[in-house]
Amino acid sequence: MGLLVDGLEQPQWIYEAIARFLAEGHATIALVIRNSTPHGPGPRRSRLKSWIANRRVLAHAAYNRIDAWKFSVERDPFTMTSIAPLVGDAPVVDVTPRRTTYSDYFEDADIERILGHDLDVALRFGFRILRGKVVTIARHGIWSYHHGDNRVNRGGPPGFWEVLERHEVTGATLQVLGDALDDGRVLCRGWSRTDRYSVRRNRAVYYWQAVPFVSRALRDLALRGPEGLGVPGEDRAAPVAYSERLYTAPGNAEIARRIITLGTNWAVSHLRAALSEEQWIIGYRRGAPGGGVPDLSPHRFRMLVPPNDRFWADPFPVFVDGRHYVFFEEFMNQRGRAHISVFEVNEKGEAGPMREALVTDYHLSYPYVFAYDGAFYMVPETAAMGRVELWRATQFPDAWSRVGVVLDDRPLVDATIAHLHGRWWMFAAGTESGGDAWDELFLYHADTPLGPWTPHARNPVLSDVRSARPAGRPFCKEGVWYRPAQDGSRRYGGAMTIQRIDQLDDDGYRETAVTRLEPHWRRDLVATHTINAAGSLSAIDARRTRWFWQR
Repeated sequence: MGLLVDGLEQPQWIYEAIARFLAEGHATIALVIRNSTPHGPGPRRSRLKSWIANRRVLAHAAYNRIDAWKFSVERDPFTMTSIAPLVGDAPVVDVTPRRTTYSDYFEDADIERILGHDLDVALRFGFRILRGKVVTIARHGIWSYHHGDNRVNRGGPPGFWEVLERHEVTGATLQVLGDALDDGRVLCRGWSRTDRYSVRRNRAVYYWQAVPFVSRALRDLALRGPEGLGVPGEDRAAPVAYSERLYTAPGNAEIARRIITLGTNWAVSHLRAALSEEQWIIGYRRGAPGGGVPDLSPHRFRMLVPPNDRFWADPFPVFVDGRHYVFFEEFMNQRGRAHISVFEVNEKGEAGPMREALVTDYHLSYPYVFAYDGAFYMVPETAAMGRVELWRATQFPDAWSRVGVVLDDRPLVDATIAHLHGRWWMFAAGTESGGDAWDELFLYHADTPLGPWTPHARNPVLSDVRSARPAGRPFCKEGVWYRPAQDGSRRYGGAMTIQRIDQLDDDGYRETAVTRLEPHWRRDLVATHTINAAGSLSAIDARRTRWFWQR
């Protein structure tokens, strides 16, 4: 591995990206290629002269200062640190590139010196746009982060326009540099939810989310060779159009307009929060398609509204001995945590009384109930404890004992277990490096649902806030398996997608979105994030807005 840098002082996210692939044993650092072009501060100028020289972007600079003052982040990816301990005694080649307006070109003599180190991969963390023969210095190319989805956002500043233009997601890619800008093979992609108001917070999430991309690409190279490089299911040879503008730092007039809109949206959202509150409710319908296939027309459902001091969510129906039960999360405002409750739906479609099924001294949700070997088991979400637990019914439906911990030291959310293609699979959402807890999909497999569970070799198999988090049981229709997934791009639990499972095996995972469920069937709804079916009963949840005069 060769590192292309402007110096050994680097942002923390770069330090962690390097430390990760070194710790995982995917590569060693064989060479540091250092930019010897002076890039420090130029001659000292008065503040007035500096303002005059940068007068076109003064509003942008002011915005960044206000953003940093107003919005804090738990871990700042841009804290500077030295990568010298990681580099060790690797040789250093100083290069002074030939510079044009935007690009850097290496001299032939410098390229020959670098080629002598026989690099497999070079990582670009410095220099400007690299053009010319330099892209040939490593066997598998120069890999470079692009903090933006290169199909919808090219240029910069990174993570800025997604907030100002109210994009639902902010993308990040790792790609192989080619001589044409942003046209190299993409090795990894990821998408996180765009922060509604703060560029600083937005960058913090998706920069951390992208840290493991290099390790994942190196892992794929080691497992499958050069042909294993690339995003699964993405046609490398297909042409890629880009019809958006090339983004640059905004001028004063443009950012003034954008900030007025941003400030107005912020004020409206805070006024709305002051005048209303939101509450999760659940709904159900007898007469589902059957076979575990849910009814996807929720306007037909009967909605159940809890008392004002709680909410109900994550409904999981179970059909046993001719009777339908619905397990669900019941969050009590006074306790500040949830437990699992259950109710029965009779033949007339009437819901019986709600009663507690499983209560602990920590938060429980997403009561994934399934049958195995003559018994009923539950995998409630216990991410607050940093583990995945398995419980067994001692007296169905409201007496359960803990079997044990099936995955420890993994704060995964919404673990979903299913028997597909002759093997037990667990789908669960999480994050590897500090992004949102539902940005990435992890797979595990086992011979039985009791474990032990083996992580998929290519975890996480998906890095996309629009479909990573499970939203209910996978179901089979006409021989094809589908997976309900949450779309958390606009807001937490904002909508659901139904993903067709195209590949599920040791080699990889691919899926395709085939339809969506939006919270539009009632005017007071703003979110929906779980749907399930069992027997002839389908169940769904939704989040409603209740204004202060309706309380």
